Amino acid sequence: MKEGLRTFLRLLAVIAAAEFAVMFVVPALDTGSIVVNGLFDALLLSLLVSPVLYLLVARRMDSVREEYETPENLGRTGALVEKALEAVPSVLFVVDEDMRVFYCNRLARELIADANVLARKLGDVARCVNSTASPDGCGRGPRCRDCVVRNSVKEVCSGRRVFRKQTVFEHYKGGKKTSIPLLITAAPLSFRDSKLVLLILEDIADLTEARALLPICAGCKSVRDEDDYWHSVESYIGTHLADIKFSHGLCPKCMKRLYGDLAEPGVPDKNK
Repeated sequence: MKEGLRTFLRLLAVIAAAEFAVMFVVPALDTGSIVVNGLFDALLLSLLVSPVLYLLVARRMDSVREEYETPENLGRTGALVEKALEAVPSVLFVVDEDMRVFYCNRLARELIADANVLARKLGDVARCVNSTASPDGCGRGPRCRDCVVRNSVKEVCSGRRVFRKQTVFEHYKGGKKTSIPLLITAAPLSFRDSKLVLLILEDIADLTEARALLPICAGCKSVRDEDDYWHSVESYIGTHLADIKFSHGLCPKCMKRLYGDLAEPGVPDKNK
């Protein structure tokens, strides 16, 4: 793309010089000279064919542009990459080993609710409870050495792999302490001469909610949700854990109760 543009500009310069010579230099020379007349004819010819050259170069530039704007090449452009990162449905940061933020996507900005993010430490901009425990901020608090997020970044910088490591991130938002269950994935990222870390934080609050203590009816075994509605176990789990599917069978006790002596011998009932 750049080389084609340079060639186009060089051609424009040559044509402009030729037109200048035809208009001003050649008429001032001795037109009786064969050399001068030949030069005049050559320059006049270049002036006549210049529209054709313009057309050919323009078509070539369009062709180069079409070849360049393929999905493969667009994927290398900064604008498309940034839009893709903004659309990632997880909190995403790019940090260095000391947790200084180089980039954060839309969901990350919503989490921290702070416009002044870049070059500051993640724990400070996110108001992590560990960083607020020390006047020196992120990385200096008494519990920072046990921070799963910071330790995940260190592991990646030392060459290890971090994939969906579970933790609970506690921070202050709107003056209130908030706990967010997270899965942490981190990967190395080299940019120019800097060694950075791509940090992805997945909010799994919906999953952990389903694993908490559930109010269940002692009679029919229905489960009460947060709005005080009662659901069957299958309905409740299917709503909160959509990836779980049920298959049904009969335990030995129910098999005997329903079918009596017709029931085939199966797995012994260990709940007697």
